[in-house]
Amino acid sequence: MDNLTSNLSVTIGTASTTEAATDPIQLSVAIRNNIPNQAITLLKWNTPLDPQANVLGIFEVREAESGKLVPSLIVKISRKLPPTQDDLVEIPANGVKETQVTLKPMSLDHGAQYKISAKGRWQAVWAGGVDDVTADQLAEFSCASLGDFESNTVLALFK
Repeated sequence: MDNLTSNLSVTIGTASTTEAATDPIQLSVAIRNNIPNQAITLLKWNTPLDPQANVLGIFEVREAESGKLVPSLIVKISRKLPPTQDDLVEIPANGVKETQVTLKPMSLDHGAQYKISAKGRWQAVWAGGVDDVTADQLAEFSCASLGDFESNTVLALFK
């Protein structure tokens, strides 16, 4: 992980800890740029900011007691290259980008606690704003940083 991606943090939260076990899981996600004087631009693909994040295997739900992974729908998506400007998001210096993610219903036990976290890889992160990323940089992923991310873990209890 390089310095640019190491300054990004992912935080998740649950909308409620008393949802029905058969309901979709509502998560709030915040991605923070911890660099005090530098905006960053990241490719949303396969991150919590991806519009399909709920089915890409980014989010893990585990039984709190046993640590057993709860099976969920995971889809592999083919993407048209190169990415477009719409596939990028800018996070200002010391700024946060927030979104809501709804995980598909899973086989959860009533009254059980679950641990939810997000893990993945930043596929491309550039120093500067969206307008600073050139078409050539986007096409070749040049000048982009790569790195892994891992969020906090939240506990959820389902009734």
